[in-house]
Amino acid sequence: MKRTRHTPEQIVNKFRKTRVMFDKEATETIEVIDFQPGKSYTLRVHNCGCEYRPTVGIRPFGTGRGSEITFDFAATPLTFGAEVMNTLVGWMMKGAFMKAVRIGYADPKAAAENIAAETSAAH
Repeated sequence: MKRTRHTPEQIVNKFRKTRVMFDKEATETIEVIDFQPGKSYTLRVHNCGCEYRPTVGIRPFGTGRGSEITFDFAATPLTFGAEVMNTLVGWMMKGAFMKAVRIGYADPKAAAENIAAETSAAH
């Protein structure tokens, strides 16, 4: 993960991430468009003619020290080609996407530790 801008006075609101999907590598610029400390954050990503907006929410769960993680995802086609692809194969992509989300959030502690390790290795 690479930050695209950062100064001590400024919160980082854009970063680049490289991922592999269907055996193809893609690097995307991800922008934080809303951040509510301890509650939620919303990202914006443009890729293949679409705008994606995932929102992750965290709220206390029960009377213990647990938390509930919620995930909301919106995809908006911005080009004619993306609209056509969404109509033709969007239903297939939904299943693959949901599987990836379940895997990614199956163990949030491990995911957080992995992100922390990547961040400290980058400095």
